Amino acid sequence: MTVQHTKTMTLIFALLLALISPDPTTNAMCSCVPNPPPEEALEQSDFVFSGWVTDINRNGDPVYSSVLVEMSTAHWWKGEDVSEVVIETSANSASCGFPFREGEAYIVYGYIQGDRSQTNLCTRTARLEDAVDDVLALGPYDLEERDSPRCGGPTAAVVLQTFVFMFIGMFLLRRKPAE
Repeated sequence: MTVQHTKTMTLIFALLLALISPDPTTNAMCSCVPNPPPEEALEQSDFVFSGWVTDINRNGDPVYSSVLVEMSTAHWWKGEDVSEVVIETSANSASCGFPFREGEAYIVYGYIQGDRSQTNLCTRTARLEDAVDDVLALGPYDLEERDSPRCGGPTAAVVLQTFVFMFIGMFLLRRKPAE
């Protein structure tokens, strides 16, 4: 083989490798340590609340930019009790951005960085329907301590989950032991 032929083969191999390799910006993976229990996560966070997403504003490059998530709040366990908040997260889950979806309810554990409220995949932030353990551990808020008239009690998801757990419990208690 000639030197020219070897250089050409190396160039072709490098081009093929570049074409079949995934985008290098998506190769970075978000890596988190396991989350602490809800009570410990509450203490470590600057704020913890439940609420639902009313709007999501994506800006700039989808890989490196941030997303501003507007939320209406329902319950505050920690932080300033406001009815609406804007949370910032990375636009990409590979950069630990949390994948909020408009119209869904969440429990949000976050922190203040500069003048921005932020969260990410490495916090206990989760869809509210997946966060029953958190709500049970943190406890309901006390309506008497809240001065906001917008509070209306538990969300439909929490009520539904309570009935599901009660039904499962009744089913398990009524089940006869195997003979």
